[in-house]
Amino acid sequence: MKRTSLFIFLLIVTAVSFLIFRLTDDIDLTLMFGVDLFVAVTVLSFAFVQIALNRRLIQLQDYVAVSIVPDPTTPRGIRFYNTGKLNVYIHRIEVRDEETNELLGATEIFKSPRLLPAGTLDESYYWYPIPEEVKQGQQIALILLATDEFDRRWLSSHGGVLLGEKDLRVWSHKTHQKDWKIYKKGEKVPPSK
Repeated sequence: MKRTSLFIFLLIVTAVSFLIFRLTDDIDLTLMFGVDLFVAVTVLSFAFVQIALNRRLIQLQDYVAVSIVPDPTTPRGIRFYNTGKLNVYIHRIEVRDEETNELLGATEIFKSPRLLPAGTLDESYYWYPIPEEVKQGQQIALILLATDEFDRRWLSSHGGVLLGEKDLRVWSHKTHQKDWKIYKKGEKVPPSK
């Protein structure tokens, strides 16, 4: 509690105690009430602080993070890894030109989302090929539209550049909660803000 809050609280306890004393003329009853009130408010304050701490701990435990690395066995392949604490379900993967924001290759929209399990380290990943339309030296953006176990929507953004036929560099930007929508063919897409 801040000093001003504590001062105001003590002032209220004192005023209520004085009022009880004036009404009853019993100092023992007044002291007992004052101590009980002080203990009750202290316990309630502690409970509210503990609830806030518990909520923050849950947020720290339940996070989603996706990272990528080049596939060492395939020249134009990448691996998506789940580095968070919750299972992730990939609904769509987009590869875009970094400068023009133009889609490159076929956009993957999965009818049944692909599972990217948590806590499996190098044992489990999702492999994805870089489209043939990506030219050498071209910067690309890779975007995953995903959900977690609680059906919260996440957008995971990554980047990359093809330096040579066998030299692919990739990096991860951010995985954050975003309410995305997959548009059907012919459906009007609103302009981005």
